[in-house]
Amino acid sequence: MMTAFFVGRPAEVAISKRAAQSALKSDLSQASTQLGMYRVDNGLYPLTNDVDVNGGSYVLKRSPGTKLEYTSTDGTNYLMTASSDQAQSSYCMDSTNGSIADGACSGQVGYTSSSGSVSFVSETTSDSNASGNSDLISINKPAGVVAGDLLIANVQNWDQNNRGSEINTPSGWTVVASSIHSESYQPNLVQAVFYRFVTAGDPSSWSWTVSGSSTSNWMSGGISAYRNVDTSTPFDVPVSTSVNRYSVDNGFTYNWVGIKTITNGAMVVALGSDTGASASSVTDPTGFTRRYQAGNVDSWDKVQSNAGTVSISSNSTANQYDAVWTTAVVALRPKGATPSASLGADIGYVGQTYKDGGSGATSVAINKPAGLASGNLLIANIQSWSSSSNTITVTPPSGWSTAAGPVRSGVSGNYIVHYVFYKVAASEPSSWTFTLSSGGWLTGVVSAYSNVNTTTPLDVGAATATCTSADNGLYFPITKIAITPTSTKTLLVALGSDSGSNPANIDSGGNMAALGWTARYGASTANISGWDKQLVWPGSVDRFNDAMGYYNTIYDGNTSSSQYVCTMIVLALRPA
Repeated sequence: MMTAFFVGRPAEVAISKRAAQSALKSDLSQASTQLGMYRVDNGLYPLTNDVDVNGGSYVLKRSPGTKLEYTSTDGTNYLMTASSDQAQSSYCMDSTNGSIADGACSGQVGYTSSSGSVSFVSETTSDSNASGNSDLISINKPAGVVAGDLLIANVQNWDQNNRGSEINTPSGWTVVASSIHSESYQPNLVQAVFYRFVTAGDPSSWSWTVSGSSTSNWMSGGISAYRNVDTSTPFDVPVSTSVNRYSVDNGFTYNWVGIKTITNGAMVVALGSDTGASASSVTDPTGFTRRYQAGNVDSWDKVQSNAGTVSISSNSTANQYDAVWTTAVVALRPKGATPSASLGADIGYVGQTYKDGGSGATSVAINKPAGLASGNLLIANIQSWSSSSNTITVTPPSGWSTAAGPVRSGVSGNYIVHYVFYKVAASEPSSWTFTLSSGGWLTGVVSAYSNVNTTTPLDVGAATATCTSADNGLYFPITKIAITPTSTKTLLVALGSDSGSNPANIDSGGNMAALGWTARYGASTANISGWDKQLVWPGSVDRFNDAMGYYNTIYDGNTSSSQYVCTMIVLALRPA
C-alpha cells in the first residue's frame, strides 16, 4: 500500500492541477456571462476601479483560490485574467472575441510563484582610476546580503594600448558573459559579467584581474545583490549582449539588444560599460531603476510582470570623441517559478559532405550528407579558382536557390568566384551536380541543418566581403561584414573561400572557438571553410559582435610570396 501511494502521488498532483486549470476557465466563462448581463442593464461594462478585484463594489463571482484581474478603460471592452496557485497557470478572457487564451492578458500579472518576487538588496562598486592605472580591481561584498542571495558582477577594463585584454574569472564565480569587446583608435574596451550565490563563508571582497593587457588599464566594476532568485535556474533566458563603436563629439546612444523573458515576474538587469563618458551622463532606460554608477559601468533593473519582450534604450550626454561601449542584459527567474512560455529549440547541425573536382573541372557532384531528413535545410558552399578568368559562373541543380553569389575576388593570375545555394530537403537524390560555365578548379561542401523554418529559411539577406593580401599571409575580411538578424534563435553560418591556402591554418589562434563559433569543416577541404554560431536575440550584429576575433586575428598563416585572395559569405538561418 505504501508503494502504491508513492507511485501514484505524481499522477494525483497532475490531475489536481488540471482540475484547477479547468476551474479557472469555468470562472472566466461565468464572470464573462455576469459582465454581459451588467452591460445589458447599464449599457457598458464596469470600469476597472468599479470591480471588487480592483477595490470597487461590483462583485465578480469566482471559486475559492481564484485570483481575477479586470481592466476596462472605457466600458466598451475588457480584459480579464484568472490565475491560482493550485493551477500554477493563468488564462485570459478578451471581450473583443470572447475567447480564452493561455497566459495573462496584456498589462496584467497573472500567476506568479507564492515563494516571492525577486528583489534588489544592495550594491557596491569600485573604480581603479581613483588610484591610477591597474590590472586588478577589488569589489566589496554588498551590505545586508544573506546566504542564498544572488550576486551579479559587472566588470570592465579600458586598455588604451592593447585590443586583446580579457577579464579573468575569480574562484567561486561563474561567467554569464565574457569577451564583450569594442575598440576604436585608443578606447579598447572589454566587459564581462559573472554571478555567484552568497554562502556563509564568503570573504568580504573579491578581486578581478586582466590578462593579455598592457600597463595602461582603467578597470571599473559593480556587484549588485538580489533576493528570491531561483537557485537551480537563476537566469530565465540566455544573456543578451551588444557591441557599439560609433560616436561623434556630441554624445551617443547606447544600442541595446532587448531580451524576451519566459517567466512572469522575472527581474531584468541591464548592465552598461563604456569609455569616454562618465556613467552619470548616461540616461536611465524608461521604466528601469538605476542601481549604481562607478567609473564607466552602470546597472539598472526592472521587474517584468508578464513574460515577454523587453526593449531598452538610453543615451549619453557626454561630449567625447570616438567613444565605444558594450551592454549585457540578464533576466533573473523568481524562486520556484514555472515558465509560461518557451524560446524554442536551437537549430541543429546534421553533417556535411565535401567534393574536390580538381583542376579543369566543369562540374562537381556532391553526395547527400549522412542522416539527412526531409525538412532539413541544405546549404551548398561552392568555389571555383582560375588563373586566367574572373567571369566564371556556377549553375546549381534544379530546386536549389541562390543565397549569395557570384562573389568575386582576384589579382593577376589568381581569381576565385564564390556562391552559396540552399534548398529545403524533400525526396533527394544520392548526389547533386553543380556546373561551371568554363573549366576551373571547383570545390564544394553541402551542409545540412535541422529545425530551420522551411517557409523562410533565411532570416535576412546574406552579408558578403572580399579581400586580397601580399606575401605576409591572408586575413579574412571579418571587419567588413555586418548582418542584422530579426528573429529569436537564429543561427549564423560563416562560409569562407580562399586561394592557395590550407584551411587548417585559418583561425589558428582559436579565436572563433573561444568565442562561441564551431568549425564545421576546413582542415581537410581545399580552399573552403565553414563555421556556425547559435544566436539567441535579434538585433544588430556588427563584426559578429566581435565573435570572429577582433583586430584581424583570423589569419591564414600562409607566408608564400604569391598574392592570395578570399571571400566570406554569412547567412542567418531562421528557426522553425
